[in-house]
Amino acid sequence: GPAIGGVITDTVGWHWVFFVNLPLGAVVFAVVWRALPRFRPAGARPQIDYFGASVLAAALVPILVGLTNKQSGNWSDPAVGGLIVLGIAIGAVFVWIESRASAPIVPLGLFRNRSFTISVIAMFFASMAFFAPVVFLPRWFQVVGGASATQSGYQILALLGGLIISAMASGQIVARTGRYKLLALGAAVTLADRDGHEQPHPVPTGRWERRPGDRRDALQLASGRGAAA
Repeated sequence: GPAIGGVITDTVGWHWVFFVNLPLGAVVFAVVWRALPRFRPAGARPQIDYFGASVLAAALVPILVGLTNKQSGNWSDPAVGGLIVLGIAIGAVFVWIESRASAPIVPLGLFRNRSFTISVIAMFFASMAFFAPVVFLPRWFQVVGGASATQSGYQILALLGGLIISAMASGQIVARTGRYKLLALGAAVTLADRDGHEQPHPVPTGRWERRPGDRRDALQLASGRGAAA
C-alpha cells in the first residue's frame, strides 16, 4: 500500500490515492453482490442501530478534530480542549442510548466479560503503538529525510513485510496451541521496548544514523507489531 501510494502521489498526484479506491471498491462490491449467498433471518426484520451509530460518529469527530488541532494550539483552547470535552460528553450520551437500545451497535453487556474488556483495552493501546509509526514514519522520511513519496513508501516496506509475516505466524501459534497470553505479553513488551528506541538521531544528513543492531531493532519492531495484531 505505501509503495503503491507513493508512486501514485509522485506521478498523478496525491488526490488519486483516494480516487483509485472508487473503481476498486466497485469491483469488490460487484464480486460480493454476486458471490456471497443471501441471508435473511426467519421471522424477524433485521434491526440496525442507525441512531446509535450516528451518535457514536458525533462523539468521535470532535475528539479527533480536537486532537488534530493540538499541534497548533493549547489544551485550554476551545478548538482543542473544548472539542475533546464535547466529544466525551456526547460519548456519555452514546453509552446511555446503547444501554436502552433493543439492537445496540455496541452491546454493553459484552463488557461484563472480563476477557473481552481486557482484550479491548489491550488492543486500544496496541493500536496506538501499531499505527503511529506506519502513519508518521513516511512523513518523517519525506519532511526530515528529504525522500520522495515513492522512496518513503519503499523505506517502510521492510516494517510492513515483517509485520505481515509475524502476524501470520502468531495466528498459527494461537490456533494450534490455544495459548495467547504469553504471546500477547511478549508483543506488548517488544512494542514498548522498540518504540522507545525508535528515535531519530540528529545528523547532518537529516537521516537516521546507522547504528549497530539497527536491522535487529527493525525486525524486533515488526515482529512485535505483527504479534500484537
